[in-house]
Amino acid sequence: MENLNSISAFGKPLNRWIDKKIFEFIHRNRLMVNGTIEWNLLCKTPLPVTWPNGQCNLLGIQINFKFVGAWYKQRIQIASSPGIYSWLRKKLRLTLDAEKQIQLQNVDFYGGTWIEYPDSLIELESKLQKDEFDFGITLIHTNLDCEDAPNIETYFTPDTSFPQPIELTSTHMKSTAGIRSERRV
Repeated sequence: MENLNSISAFGKPLNRWIDKKIFEFIHRNRLMVNGTIEWNLLCKTPLPVTWPNGQCNLLGIQINFKFVGAWYKQRIQIASSPGIYSWLRKKLRLTLDAEKQIQLQNVDFYGGTWIEYPDSLIELESKLQKDEFDFGITLIHTNLDCEDAPNIETYFTPDTSFPQPIELTSTHMKSTAGIRSERRV
């Protein structure tokens, strides 16, 4: 059995493409902090892969991953010359100025108060209005490496080639107590 790190597609590690897909999934499902995902990718045409002692053509890939996370809240300061914050919508509205610069101040990536769920999931999911800006900060500590991933998107069928948002349940959005990012020096 070969180590996944030793399998390559077009001279680049295949696991880096898988890691990239996992990050894309997390980005598209930003309200999900807990879950197990099973993802079946089907190839339109066989994908040639190699490893130190051989080679083969893949007809598909199955990816299973589990992640555990937590929600934290804290007060930060938003400094923005071209915008104003709407407390009703909890969104930043930008003006039509050519230069748009926003600074987040007093952000502590290792602090905050643990919460089971965000104050309002509806506010997080609400659609943006014209000139509105919304942002979130996701801090991920992982061994995943997405740099220099092989370009193999065209090998997979469109309905399986990109991590799609999933139907979220309250279990997916529930924060895990005790998860805390550690300050790294």
